[in-house]
Amino acid sequence: MPGQNTTEPNLDMLREPQAGLHEVKSEVKKIVEKISNPKFGLEEIKKQVTSILQIVSMTLDLVRPMPRVSIVVRPGDTLSLYAQVFGVTVAQILAVNPGIVNPDLIFPGQIVTIPATSPVGPDPGLAAAQYLVRPGDTLFTIAQQFGVGLNNLIAVNPQIVNPDIISVNQVINLPVSPPAPPVPPAGTIQIYVSAGETLTSIAQRTGVSLQAIINANPQIVNPNLIFVGQIINVPLTS
Repeated sequence: MPGQNTTEPNLDMLREPQAGLHEVKSEVKKIVEKISNPKFGLEEIKKQVTSILQIVSMTLDLVRPMPRVSIVVRPGDTLSLYAQVFGVTVAQILAVNPGIVNPDLIFPGQIVTIPATSPVGPDPGLAAAQYLVRPGDTLFTIAQQFGVGLNNLIAVNPQIVNPDIISVNQVINLPVSPPAPPVPPAGTIQIYVSAGETLTSIAQRTGVSLQAIINANPQIVNPNLIFVGQIINVPLTS
């Protein structure tokens, strides 16, 4: 309208995965400025109120818990594979994984957060580490892969009615050994320890110094002693 110099609210921007509450506040401010214009008529006010209702809906999406799974990477996995299986984009995966500095480089054992629900239900919930079932897998072979007891694996997956029947692309929980590491800073990934692994072997395959890994995991009392199912931080940007 004539005399109006406020910027139109950008609702499309709020739909981007990196949008946060700061962006919401900014867009609401623009609408309030527009409604305050004495030249506005009833129809324009109705239009702006509709925009506010849309922003309220988007804000609820931002603050409500996001469904997610925490997949342990296996050899040959890629972010593109996860995007295809879970029906999301690689950009959306990267947005919730600040520790991934190169989208073409993920490591076996790394835990990658996927902003989605399990493609094969029932959803096992927000476990600290989970596994994506592949063709030919059984709970027995999965237990062997990760060096855990079959009964232990069954125990952390009460949603599986028949332990002899699991489906491709089903997500199952992996047993995690405490203590949990501190929340990793940006540029840090988390690794699920499998059978036979040491901090030295993890340092070698990630290209991070042993001392940097030790420094990032003050909860590890003895660096020569880590456990199957333990989760450790690996600072990729060190």
